[in-house]
Amino acid sequence: MLVLSFWTDNLKEILISSLFFVIMVGLLVALSIIQSHEKRSLKTIIISIVAIIVILFGVSYAIAFDFQSDNKPIPIITIALVDLLIVLLYFGITFLIIKSRQQKTNEKKTTKIAILSLLIAMSSVLMMMSIPIFPQASYLKLELSGLVIFMVLLWYDFKTAMIVSLLTNFIHVFLPSSTPPLILFLDEGINLIATMAFILPSAIIMRNLGMQERPSPLEVIVSTIIGVLFTSVFMVLYNYFINLPIVYGQDWWTFEEVLTIFGLFNLIKWGSVAIVINLLWQRLYNLKYVGN
Repeated sequence: MLVLSFWTDNLKEILISSLFFVIMVGLLVALSIIQSHEKRSLKTIIISIVAIIVILFGVSYAIAFDFQSDNKPIPIITIALVDLLIVLLYFGITFLIIKSRQQKTNEKKTTKIAILSLLIAMSSVLMMMSIPIFPQASYLKLELSGLVIFMVLLWYDFKTAMIVSLLTNFIHVFLPSSTPPLILFLDEGINLIATMAFILPSAIIMRNLGMQERPSPLEVIVSTIIGVLFTSVFMVLYNYFINLPIVYGQDWWTFEEVLTIFGLFNLIKWGSVAIVINLLWQRLYNLKYVGN
């Protein structure tokens, strides 16, 4: 009965977040497919604009839903200002790309910045469009921004993936929220650590790949499975020894309770991310060459 009531209460959030994820992945796949075609510039611009529109919707909805679920007034002006900032940043970066191409200076570097900015925006919104999965701990939510971070690892390197994850979480800190954090950057810092723990085995296993070499499907499967297990164990130990007793002062948790809730949650969350990665990474890999 508790589970049925939980899923009924959160059905709208689950459906919209899931739909948003499907749309975002569809746009990424479309961008990847376009890279194998000639005369792709116009199509790339169109899809990028559509992506920005979807991102604006995602940001606006996530903020509004957060305040609405806590029965607080929706900060319409604040949402509008956040949307305006996103639009200004997008057109500012677009302007820099046009200028660099006209002057033939730092074009590749500027294009990379633009690509990473779009990916950070996508990752940020995917992080916001999270899904509650535990009736006993509704604050633990499934979100799939790890897909974008992992693809950045494949497209570039571990350092770039870490920067994208850091900026994704940094942006999340300053987005409007109905519930102020206990400690600034606490939850985002934990998410950053978990994300790095998840992609670290992949970075180690694929460290010797050349710039033009693709990892094998087996390498991705093995590295993501290790990542899921490593992250789950690490987060159980972190929550039991540090986060719950020291940060939150909740020293009454038993190890079995932490293992049951946080262990299971991380297995589900990062297992879901691993499944999505293994289903999609080969379709998205061509985005590595979008700067060309």
